Amino acid sequence: MYDQLLAHLHLNGLSNLTKTDSLPTIWKEEIRANVSGAFAQLHEDFVERTSRMNGSTVDRSGTTATSLLVTDDVVVVSSIGDSRAVLSSINENGEITAIPLTKDHVASDPSEQSFVIEKGGFVSSVGGIDRVNGTLAITRSIGDVGLAPVLSRVPNVKIFTHYEIGDLCGANQHQSIPCFVVLASDGLWDVMSNQEAVEMVAIVIASYDATDRVSWNNGGAFQEAAEVLAVDAYVRGSNDNIGVCVVALLSGDR
Repeated sequence: MYDQLLAHLHLNGLSNLTKTDSLPTIWKEEIRANVSGAFAQLHEDFVERTSRMNGSTVDRSGTTATSLLVTDDVVVVSSIGDSRAVLSSINENGEITAIPLTKDHVASDPSEQSFVIEKGGFVSSVGGIDRVNGTLAITRSIGDVGLAPVLSRVPNVKIFTHYEIGDLCGANQHQSIPCFVVLASDGLWDVMSNQEAVEMVAIVIASYDATDRVSWNNGGAFQEAAEVLAVDAYVRGSNDNIGVCVVALLSGDR
């Protein structure tokens, strides 16, 4: 995925942005178009590879995707399906809040239902869950060839300068807990709220002791936080795939 993103994105001319600079609207739209192109190419590559496994369940499989691209000047968040990216924000009192950076593309969302129906599909409730053509709970994905005509491959894309992200992070950059993003598949979010996730990560980071373990600078605290979230989701009874990554955006005081 990141190879495709880097191949499609053109980030020249953005160096030395100041706090008062904002990204040109045209440039943001160009980035959104390029990211959409990267996701479309990823879908085509996915379908081409799985088609070689004709007759197996793999050739009918699909996946969600969430990506976080951080450069010296900008942060680009993109997603498709119901995996998520959630940002931490800390106020001056040390209170942490979860800020969603992505939107779940699910069949229960009226706006998502509308384009499925416009494409000739339908949404019905199966086992209490709204599903596209009675089978898939998400409306956008990579793969899922059998439902391709009624699904979308267009990702949700958000673009920020580092100053804009800093404003969202609040007082994080002045705390011992850096500003971070939790990226995870729905196996985590099925059993845990955004707020619970960032609070749990903050506890792990605040108490992390690097003695005889992976160092702070090498991401030891964030790796442990991701593992704690995944294990906790499993213990809570999540029956879907659980993939978790925790990424620091701002360094904090450490």
